[in-house]
Parts: sequence; structure tokens; C-alpha cells
Amino acid sequence: MAVALVLVRSAHRGRDAGWRWACVDLDVFKGVRMARQISAVKVAEKWSRVTPTRTEDYVQGVQSPAVPWAAATAAAQPNYEAGVQAAIGRKAFAKGVQAAGDSRWQSKTVTKGGQRWGPGVAEGAPDFQGGFAPFADVINRTTLPQRFPRGDPRNLARVSVISAALAAAKRK
Repeated sequence: MAVALVLVRSAHRGRDAGWRWACVDLDVFKGVRMARQISAVKVAEKWSRVTPTRTEDYVQGVQSPAVPWAAATAAAQPNYEAGVQAAIGRKAFAKGVQAAGDSRWQSKTVTKGGQRWGPGVAEGAPDFQGGFAPFADVINRTTLPQRFPRGDPRNLARVSVISAALAAAKRK
């Protein structure tokens, strides 16, 4: 009996959906023509041409997920931790940075980020405000020591008081 490890797509939706490795008895395929060879260039071209037209599918998928995002994400905490630890172990972060290099980072950041920066900041303003509000409250409630003339080293005590108050708030 000849056996092979093959990549198969699950017909399930939800948590069990996706690609998996499976052990297959090759005798089942005797006389069957295998899949044609595909080109990564052609697949990438089709993906970049077709996928942008699927915006409505994307939005509907986010609005009506098969499994609630927050619950599924929280339940994935152990997998996240294991994945991060594995990446740390193989030094994946530094390897990825070295593989991309400065030129790729700059090119992708300028071409995509430049167009998205302003609208993204404007859209994120309410979230920024909500995230910063607790720290603004801490700053506003903090009593600072006396202010001395500009350049006086005693003014550093004011910085220390603010720093300690903000650090305490962040730990809560």
C-alpha cells in the first residue's frame, strides 16, 4: 500500500474550516490523473484581480461571522501564546525584518501607509480619545510640586510625579 501526505481543503465552515494535511492511500488514485501544475505568478495575478471585488463578501463575513470573533479570539489565547513562543524560539521576528529589508519596508509603508494615514487617523480619533481619557484624568488630578526657574534640576521632580501617577494608572 502506497501512502502520501497531501494538503486537503475541509468542506466545513467555522472553526474547522481550512486546509489540513491528510494521509491518503495512493492506490485509490490508480488511473486517476493528478491535478495540473499551477503557477504562483498566475495565482497571484488572479488573486490581486479578483479579491478586491469581494469587498461586500468581506463586510458580510465580518458582520455575520460563523463564530463570534471575541469568543473565538479569547479562546485562542493558548494557541497565540504557543505561536509567539515558537516564533521567539526560531527568532522569526528578526529573520522577517532582515528578509524584508529597509527598501521593502519603506516602499510598502509609503505606497500603502501614505494613502491610509490621514483617513485612518481621522477615523480613529474617537478611539484615541477613549483610550487617552483615563490618562488625561490622571494628569488632571495629579498635584505637582513647585515649579522652579527654567533649567533648574528640581523641576525633574514634577516629571517624576507625573511618571509615577501614569505608571500606576496603567498597571490598574
